[in-house]
Amino acid sequence: MMSFVIETAGISISELQSKPRVCEPCESLVEVENVILKEQSVQLVLHVVTSTKGNQTGRSFSEYLNLPNPNRESSEALKKRVLRFLLAFGQITQQDIKSGADLNIEFEKLKGKRAIVQFVSNQNSQIQIPFYGIWHLDDPDCPAVP
Repeated sequence: MMSFVIETAGISISELQSKPRVCEPCESLVEVENVILKEQSVQLVLHVVTSTKGNQTGRSFSEYLNLPNPNRESSEALKKRVLRFLLAFGQITQQDIKSGADLNIEFEKLKGKRAIVQFVSNQNSQIQIPFYGIWHLDDPDCPAVP
């Protein structure tokens, strides 16, 4: 099992918490079907369990998380996105973030975990999950999904 170390020093919980939605999204309960580790990214294959748009229920799609690299300028933003996904799927806790410790992440353990996600289409009509478009099932800001 491959693991990845991610630093949490200097990251606050408020930077990872939900923000108001700005579009008419499709919100869905998803389950991680598969995790494919690549050199600089993780591919999450997500299965839509139920959705506010019924035609999405039962479909699967991939979401890619680029892994932070301290040698790249965008590393901080990538780190926050990965941490937000890990929080939403229950792989880490807010206390893990508050500790400021380095976290050893085993992405394979995401298989079978569930979260609520918001889909939006990009300019190429590809489905994506925006930064603030993912919630833990117990998150009080979590939108209702049938």
